[in-house]
Amino acid sequence: MPDNLNMETLCNNVIHIPEQCIPNTKKRIKGYDLARSVALLGMIIINFKCSLSQFPSDIPWLYNLIEKCEGRAAALFVMLAGTGISLLTRKALQNSINGEEAKPLDSNREELIHFFRRLLLKRGVFLFLSGAALSALWPWDILHFYGIYLTIAAFIFHRSDRFLAGSVIISILIFAAYLIIEPDESWMEMLVEGYDTPWYMEIFTAFTLFHGMYPVFPWITFLLAGMYIGRRYVSGKGFSEWLFIVGISLTIVSEFIFKDLEAVMTPPSILFLFSAGGCAMSIIAVCLYIMNRVESVSTKVKPSFVRQSWIRQPWVRQSWVKPFTDAGKMILTIYVAHILLGINIMLLSGLDELSIVIHITGAVLFYLLSLAFASLWFKYYTNGPLEWVMRKFSGITANKELYGVQLQHSP
Repeated sequence: MPDNLNMETLCNNVIHIPEQCIPNTKKRIKGYDLARSVALLGMIIINFKCSLSQFPSDIPWLYNLIEKCEGRAAALFVMLAGTGISLLTRKALQNSINGEEAKPLDSNREELIHFFRRLLLKRGVFLFLSGAALSALWPWDILHFYGIYLTIAAFIFHRSDRFLAGSVIISILIFAAYLIIEPDESWMEMLVEGYDTPWYMEIFTAFTLFHGMYPVFPWITFLLAGMYIGRRYVSGKGFSEWLFIVGISLTIVSEFIFKDLEAVMTPPSILFLFSAGGCAMSIIAVCLYIMNRVESVSTKVKPSFVRQSWIRQPWVRQSWVKPFTDAGKMILTIYVAHILLGINIMLLSGLDELSIVIHITGAVLFYLLSLAFASLWFKYYTNGPLEWVMRKFSGITANKELYGVQLQHSP
């Protein structure tokens, strides 16, 4: 790197990285986009249910099933944010040579760390402000918590794998200690009484850290686990299988072996961490495996009779999954839209008084419309509407020739 590289050039996104430092992988890992689309579907269905079907309906088993899934889609959402952070920053700080283990770059490493730290901090501020505004209409908003998670990640994204793994354990222990202390009910009720409480800021801080809808502890655990997963997935050989085994094992242990204990989301329990985390790992693993299989069709040379079969053509095999991966690339836009448009339209139409089946049908229809919109949008643009605004707010425009996959996998 040139010796005269300074923070002004970093801020202007003019970083001249040597050719050997440019990532070898130019392709976006679409398995994560597919997983984001799955998380989006889950969040839309659950949020429609929370807003429109707040009491058990004429189909209690369906209501209970969706209630059981509460928090699982959000956990997947946060874990995927962690993988996005690792993909955004990893190869800008490390260089993989001939398939060997990645080694840190000594030259100007601190400048690159500072650059991505500022990027994550700005995006964290953007999401926190957006979520704070959205929470006026949507009390279950996750974006402002998401902004806090990104702020924390901005200071640890460059640390070692051992540090991340240790942070996962420490965050679980901190939350477990809080559960043992268990503040009395009157202390928590003060938060609801209003801003006149003398200790309101202290209570609000504790509420954000431990007892909110998506408190930092334990939810930061999902982000840290996602950051670790994002670092481990390189070639995909054997990784998705290993991740699935770990994830499904955690889910089985927490849901069936300890079935007498509640793995509830609010307030979260230790079992919820393992159940939701294991479920998220399993879904990510399946999505990575599916996309590896789909993309391998277009790269393998096949006999002529196979190539002539329409079902074997790459465009046929990949066309079905493209709307889902496109939706995964604009998850922020669709998330905000399903609150401002989808849920509000049903509320204004008086559909909240109808059966839960109608609400789920509305959620699925909104999701399908989102798939169509995303497919159409990405024919002309490279980023979703709100994703583009967030990039502008961050002051960063992706340079594909320079960063390749990094800035595409923004959290």
